[in-house]
Parts: sequence; C-alpha cells; structure tokens
Amino acid sequence: MKQIICVTMMAGCMLWGMEGVGQQNQQIRHYIKQLLPNKTVQLNTVDHISQQINSYVNTLVQKRKRYNNDRRFLKFVFYNVHKKFLKHYKMHRDFSDIFSDQKNYNCVSAATLYALILQQLDIKYTIHETPFHVYLVAHTPKYPEILLDPTDPHQGFLYNPYAIRKRVRYHSETDGEKLNLRISLQQLVGLQYYNQGVYKFNHRKFDQALVKLTRAQELYPSERVKALLALTHNYYKAALAEK
Repeated sequence: MKQIICVTMMAGCMLWGMEGVGQQNQQIRHYIKQLLPNKTVQLNTVDHISQQINSYVNTLVQKRKRYNNDRRFLKFVFYNVHKKFLKHYKMHRDFSDIFSDQKNYNCVSAATLYALILQQLDIKYTIHETPFHVYLVAHTPKYPEILLDPTDPHQGFLYNPYAIRKRVRYHSETDGEKLNLRISLQQLVGLQYYNQGVYKFNHRKFDQALVKLTRAQELYPSERVKALLALTHNYYKAALAEK
C-alpha cells in the first residue's frame, strides 16, 4: 500500500460483535454507504454489496458447524475470502472494486471486508494501523491472537505467537517509521479516503484531494490526515494564484 512519491499512503479500538441480525445488517449497510465515494450513490449498489456479504456470511454460518474449533474455522474463512472476493491486488482501489468482475483489492479494502465478515460472525477482533499497512487480529477463547494479514493470500493466517510477533514487527517498523495503532472500523473507512486524497495530491489534483481528505478527517481526524489536509489547502491556494 506504500506510495513511492512525495506523500505516503498508509493503510489501529477494539470492536465486538453487534447484537442481533437486524442490527448487524443495518451496521453493514451503514459502513457500505460510508465506503462508497459518491454520497448520492444508488441504493441498489448498497443493496448489491450488502446482499453479497450477507449471503456469504450465511454460508459461513452453516460451514462453521463442521469445525471443532475457531482457529480452523477462521483459517477456512481467511483463505476462502481471498478465493471468492480478493483476486487482484491493486494499490489504488476502493472497497466497491472488490465486488466488480475483476475483484480488485488493496490492504484497506480487504481489511474492511474481513472486519465486516468477522463482525457478522460475532467474532471479536481488532484492527491495526501501521506506517503503510493494515491488518486484523481475531480473538478467541483458546487462541487470544490470530493475525489476518489481508494482502497475503498464501501465508497471511498466523496463530503461532512467534510468527505473529515477527509479522507485527515487520509491519510496524517500515522505512524508519514506527507505528502500530488500534483503530475502529469507522477509522478504517476514513483511511480509504485518506489514501484517495494522497493519490489525488501526488497527481496535483488538489481540488479533488481536498474533497477526499475532508471526508477522511470527518471519519478519522488523525494527525497525518490533518497535516495533509492543511498542506493540500496551501497547494490549492497557490495553484489558484498562479492562474
């Protein structure tokens, strides 16, 4: 998820399962609406995505009965989500791209999908933000920490404590930057808009960057979002003055 230009993208609040299927479905729709860039998006798009997620979760609920422990079930979920939804890693993609024919994803969008699924399954989890990445940790009675690395379709499911520490250290210390924060699902949604703002800023589309970063600040007013928003305002004013 790292940008190789002037401003870097990134890709950490404890979230627990919601009460009741109806409330869960409303939560899913709420987050999907937030994730779609256009606030006036057609409701059928929201319905299409939420129905895909709900249908998939219903299938998982039935399959869960076949597993005698949560670790084995979560392992199946992790790799099956990749097989069904996450086909092609592309850095600059939105959550809705997962549900296109190409099934493109990046670290933020994939982490968001896993979070929504775990929430529907009533599995406790945390979301972690690092300098250039996001990952999740599921929490079960027998296995307090199971790491789900959303952009590693081959070795992204980790439950060995040593392997988890090694992976966390790898993601937390990148290019001299150290960061590992727990964030909420809403803050994760905000990171989608932050990344979009970074992309627009690096392509000198400052007016569009302002729109994305303003939305990011509404959802996740972190220091990096505030700093880039202020910088973008300055560049936008300077660009107008040059015209």
